[in-house]
Amino acid sequence: MRRPFRILGIVIVVLVIAIAGAMYYFASNVDGIVENLIEEHGSAATGTAVRVDGVSIDLGAATGSISGLTVANPDGFDAEPAIELGNLRLALDAASLFGEPIVIESIEADEATLAIVQSGTRNNLQALLDNLRADAGPEPEPGEAGPRIVIERFALTGATASVAVHELDEQRAVDVPDIVLTDIGARSGGATGKELARQILEPLLREVLESAAAESVEDRVRDELSERADGVLDGLGDGLGNRLGIGDDDDDDGEEDAQ
Repeated sequence: MRRPFRILGIVIVVLVIAIAGAMYYFASNVDGIVENLIEEHGSAATGTAVRVDGVSIDLGAATGSISGLTVANPDGFDAEPAIELGNLRLALDAASLFGEPIVIESIEADEATLAIVQSGTRNNLQALLDNLRADAGPEPEPGEAGPRIVIERFALTGATASVAVHELDEQRAVDVPDIVLTDIGARSGGATGKELARQILEPLLREVLESAAAESVEDRVRDELSERADGVLDGLGDGLGNRLGIGDDDDDDGEEDAQ
C-alpha cells in the first residue's frame, strides 16, 4: 500500500513545482507579456502600429504603469502618431491575476494628446474609427488571443487635441471632454486585447471628432478657404461629429460617461 501513496506524493510534488515554476515565469516576465499583448492586439484592432515605450507591473502591490503608448496614423497621413496616451496608471485586482478573466480595477490616463489631420476629403481619426469598426487588422495567431480581461473603470482626463488642415497650413486647438468608461468586457465575461482596444478607442475617437464639430471648425475653415472650401468641407462633414453617424454605439460592453 505504501507504493501507491509514494507515487501520489511524487506526483503532487511535481505538480506543485510546475505550478510554482509557471507562476515564477509569469511574474518575472509579466512586463514583456503585457507590452506584447498591447502592441499586437492594439495594432490588430486599429490597422496601424500601436507601440509602448515601457510597462511596469508590481504584482505584489497590484499596481502598474504603461508609458509612451502611441497609435500611428493610417496610411496616407503624417508619420506623427494620431494618439499619444502618455502614462497610464493601473490598479489591479490581485485575486484575479492568475485566473480568468483578469480584472483591472482602474486605468487612469491624464496626459493624452490627439491630432486630427484633415487632408482634402479625409481625416485620420475617422480613418482609424473606420478601421476599428471594420475590424480591419490581422487576427492574432490561433491560441494567441491572450487572457480575457475586464476593466472596471477607464478614465481619460485633461486630454488635448488639435486639428490641422493641410489646405490652410495651420493648426487649431480643440477641447476634449473627460471620458469615463465602466465595466468594459464585463457582460461577455472578459474581452480580448483586440476587443478592449476597440471598446476604448471608439468612444474616445467619437468624442474628439464631435468636439471638433461642436467648436465650429467647419465654419472657420469655410471663412478662410473661400472657393477651395467645397472639397475640404465635404471631408469635414464626412469626418466630424454627428454627420458621420458616429453616434451609433454598436454593442460595446463599456458604458461611456463623457463629462
